[in-house]
Amino acid sequence: MAAAGAAVVAVILLAVAVGRDRGSPWVKIGIPDDSSSILVSYAIRHQEIKAVIEPIMESYSIKDCCSSTAHWALSSGSVDLAVLCPDAARVLVAKDKRYQIVGPVLVNSDVVVVRNQEQPRKIGITQNRWYQKKIIRSLFGEECQVVPMLPEGLPYAYQKGHVDGVVLDVEKALQLPGTRISTRVNNQDLVTYVLVARRAFMHDPRFPRILQGFCKAAVALSNPETLQDALNSSAHNQVKGMEAGEWIRLKVRFVPPQISQNK
Repeated sequence: MAAAGAAVVAVILLAVAVGRDRGSPWVKIGIPDDSSSILVSYAIRHQEIKAVIEPIMESYSIKDCCSSTAHWALSSGSVDLAVLCPDAARVLVAKDKRYQIVGPVLVNSDVVVVRNQEQPRKIGITQNRWYQKKIIRSLFGEECQVVPMLPEGLPYAYQKGHVDGVVLDVEKALQLPGTRISTRVNNQDLVTYVLVARRAFMHDPRFPRILQGFCKAAVALSNPETLQDALNSSAHNQVKGMEAGEWIRLKVRFVPPQISQNK
């Protein structure tokens, strides 16, 4: 367990060239190493935004986007945009007024994997993602014990039988045996990732173009064939050609980020 717990996830700060022909500085986008990165990667790869991924990337090694290290990386001012889970985003904007939550980009991407759907007694969740605890309570009641742990330790704990189930990102959930359950409860989508921006960058002329690119990418990825092609291009996990179908069954989908006037 200790070895798995020592593993870390890198939030990659993609050096994105937008308007480089006019001498504009690089735009940096922080993305977790999971399903949420597919939207940004697709938008750039298909030039929905006028950008390229620089081969040389900066990166911060962090346990997950809820960690203090991730907040430090963002608060350092080196990131213009970031994709974060809702809890991490709320903590960030509460502590650092330079950032604003733009809006949701992904819903229902957290998936519950259990051996026995009828009576799981102990479920592992990612530390500091307390909304996942509410999911487990909704699905299995107060009697089911919720165990927070490092994200990379969840598959290990599940495979070794330390827990009866886990809440994982859909990409990782598809790699585990068992029954996969959607986190969309009572016909309500669960926002699992949001786009966060530096307020100063939101006045940059490149920002609306990037936002439009993300919106177009979200619409394109609603097509199952397009989504499967994007998943095939993802280097996170080995694909088997059935992932898009499972995304649809589990109600996982990208949504066009829209700026709320109430932020």
